[in-house]
This record gives sequence, structure tokens and C-alpha cells, in this order.
Amino acid sequence: MMGESMNKKSWTVGMMIPLAVATIVATAPAASAAPVPPTQANGRCSAGSLWTIKAKPDNGRIEVELQVDSNRIGESWTVRITDNGELVSEDTKVTLPPSGSFTVQTLTADRAGVDHFEGVARNTVTDQTCTAQVDL
Repeated sequence: MMGESMNKKSWTVGMMIPLAVATIVATAPAASAAPVPPTQANGRCSAGSLWTIKAKPDNGRIEVELQVDSNRIGESWTVRITDNGELVSEDTKVTLPPSGSFTVQTLTADRAGVDHFEGVARNTVTDQTCTAQVDL
């Protein structure tokens, strides 16, 4: 009788351990979502210069980078970057050696939903305009 009682206890304890593990696994918080890869777009400006715009997550914020390459050193450009129409960066840049390009980087809040970034760069002498867009 004692042996039968021990077998029932052993079976009961033996079944409780896997059940407890299954419960812990089932109620554990979901793993973090996979990292969001950066998005990038490229194009040509109104007079042939090239633009590249990139957006990527950065510690709960979003890093946006706009690069314009005119192949001419010393040009002055005004630059504005917006996120869903809200201004997040405004600057004046000069194209630098050796490539005759400039880059603007900014960090902005990660707003709910899709972030639609638009970068507009305008050459202050020639009025050449670059309009770059990317969504994240």
C-alpha cells in the first residue's frame, strides 16, 4: 500500500513540474519585435544633383539623414526636414571637398503610426531644388 501511495505522489509531482514550466512559458512576456531595418530613397534634384535620404530607429527615436551631392565644392544650400509635415530640422549647409556634397543628420521623436519624412534642399544661388521623401 505504501508503495502504491508513493507511486501516486511521484506521478503527481512528476506531472506538476512540466505543467508549471508550461504555465511560465505561456505567460512570459512576448519577445521584443524584430529590429526595424533602415529605409532609404535616392533621386535627382531639379538640375541633376543627387540626393539620398535615410531613416532608422535609434533608441526610441528616429535618425534621419539627408545627403546632397552636387559635385561642386563651396555651394550654399538651405535644408528643411519635416516629419508628417512638422519641421524637425532647418539648416544651411555648404558642399565640401572632396566630393562636393553635404549631409544633414537629425534625431526626432518616433510618432505613432508611419513617419513620413520629407527633406527639401535648395541651392541659394542657382535655386536648384531637391525634394527627398522616405517613410518609416
